[in-house]
Amino acid sequence: LWAWAEREGHDRDTFSGSLFVCTLAAHSKHDQVDQFLQEMHSSQQRWNQEGFDHRIFLGQLINISGVQQDWQRADFLWELFVQDFGVEPHTIQYTAWAKAHMLCGRANAAAEKICGMLNTTDR
Repeated sequence: LWAWAEREGHDRDTFSGSLFVCTLAAHSKHDQVDQFLQEMHSSQQRWNQEGFDHRIFLGQLINISGVQQDWQRADFLWELFVQDFGVEPHTIQYTAWAKAHMLCGRANAAAEKICGMLNTTDR
């Protein structure tokens, strides 16, 4: 689909890329998601596109993982965005992460995520 969009001359910016990644994630195409995320991040022009908020993107992907009851995937995405890509999460991202754990029956882990949020500043 992404290659077709390029051939047809459609814009392939960060906004459309994030929608494509979320579609892949919703269909559990994790290898393709991970590859696309790495490609997006390595292209600083695309990654730093004006007006694009990576926190929203992180929240969307974590929410998808929660709906799929895949807390390990949610944790992987958190690590990737926060540790590797330097995205600073806010309340919405922390609560999405906690929700992913709650949907998997991991109330203690969800509470830890909220405590982690409360222990950070400016959230």
